[in-house]
Amino acid sequence: MIEYSISWLSLIPTFATIVIAILTRRVMLSLFIGFFIGALLLTNGSIVPSIQLMTHEILTLFWSPSLQQVKWTQVFLLIFPLLLGAIYSLIKYSGGSYAFQAWITKYVKAKNKIQLSAIGLGVTLFIDDYFNSLVVGNTFRPIADQHKISRAKLAYIVDSIAAPVAVLAPLSSWGAYLISLFAITLAPYHWDELNALSLFLTIIPMNFYALSAIAMVCCVAYYQIDIGKMKQCEAAAYQRTESIKSATSNKESIQLQGSLYDLFLPIFILIAAMLIMMFYTGSLHLSQNYKPFSIFSAMTNAQVPLSLFVSAVAGLSIIIILLLKKNVKIHSIMMGMWTGFKSMYIGVSILVFGWLLSSVIHQVGTGIFLSQIINNTLSIHWVPALAFLSSCVISFSTGSSWAAFGIMIPISASIIFNSPDITLLIPTLAAAISGAVFGDHCSPISDTTILSSLASGCHHMEHFITQLPYSLICGVIALIGYITLGITASAWLAGLSCLLSFIAIIILLFVYYRHTLIIPSQSTPSLK
Repeated sequence: MIEYSISWLSLIPTFATIVIAILTRRVMLSLFIGFFIGALLLTNGSIVPSIQLMTHEILTLFWSPSLQQVKWTQVFLLIFPLLLGAIYSLIKYSGGSYAFQAWITKYVKAKNKIQLSAIGLGVTLFIDDYFNSLVVGNTFRPIADQHKISRAKLAYIVDSIAAPVAVLAPLSSWGAYLISLFAITLAPYHWDELNALSLFLTIIPMNFYALSAIAMVCCVAYYQIDIGKMKQCEAAAYQRTESIKSATSNKESIQLQGSLYDLFLPIFILIAAMLIMMFYTGSLHLSQNYKPFSIFSAMTNAQVPLSLFVSAVAGLSIIIILLLKKNVKIHSIMMGMWTGFKSMYIGVSILVFGWLLSSVIHQVGTGIFLSQIINNTLSIHWVPALAFLSSCVISFSTGSSWAAFGIMIPISASIIFNSPDITLLIPTLAAAISGAVFGDHCSPISDTTILSSLASGCHHMEHFITQLPYSLICGVIALIGYITLGITASAWLAGLSCLLSFIAIIILLFVYYRHTLIIPSQSTPSLK
């Protein structure tokens, strides 16, 4: 195979992926073409050897020839989101989400508290962004209609919690994917300072965009800060008629008689099983390697993909048992599971192609070439900010945070390991991850943007337009943090700069939009 680490040709797979994504708006197609172009480069443009190389990469993604065994880490990461889709589908079929709607409507009356409740449920469902969006959007849509909350506002709440919470949680599909990507990316450099899970935990406080997005949506929900088109949507929602609400309710009225247990018991079992499995697998690893035991050491040495898989199986088993107790037929349960599987296929496909493209980018030498350009033209201290912006562009163009992870994390690591200052590795990886979520939130072709709008019953372009101002504000705050982080190499100073910037912006928004605010204690009468 040929390496292009000293040639601009190493940029072609990444550049082609971005351009094709912009032109076609088809993420999986663009990732596959980037993978194919990378294989062509590595084999000097020979078609047959490139196909053989692609086949080898696909096979070795799930099979280790040297060890002659299946790579269960990747297998578990693929199965986990599929099982989550099945769990959500069966929870909805059981009537659990409708029972939660009735409970919230009975006990929570204030408009801003309804929105904070949606945020609270979203934080609880940190396991996966798709799962989060589907449950929160579908559950709170009729509640939002009843309390005259625009569906654009609900879609913004759903989207601004789902991905940021998932990317901050190690016990999530995002956490597992990033941890596996760290392990694959850092292996060739023999960097032993932190293991993949410890690296992920260290990055969390530096994920400035995700933290800013969560803080922003909480302030927007509590103080009702409606910017631009969002203000128009909220005004229109206030004039909503009973017929609109009734049409929605009648469409969704077919359901089993459910309870809160149908919603929360599977989720509780899922989270509990995940924690137990992480503690067990981490303790087993310490024991087998004769290392001293501690709870933190056990959790950081856990097998996260296996823990996620077992927890999803446990959660799925519980909801199936609850349905069987209601005398639901096996055929109906299987059909519900199949519906859930189909809702997650996009994320699974992006995951696979992201892995493949990441492998090709590393072999072509894209990161080494970029690091040489940066070292010759820019101060290394600007790399975190540059990684943030680059990751944002890729995520915006492809509509996928995971695609940006697969492209930017290997490139970022290669740039830093080929630079004179390796201490910027963690800030640069944090910036790349943060930028990917930022670009995803700003992209009209993002899968999570579309899914959040669908689950909330909002047109996806309206959701894109109304969410964009809030995302851009948080993006500017994060960029200030990464510029500070690169120059000072101090996470504390960078975090402080983000916090002060956030407070200043919130005060300005509060003052400028104070005429649109709703007093927090004010209740909004429900439609009868």
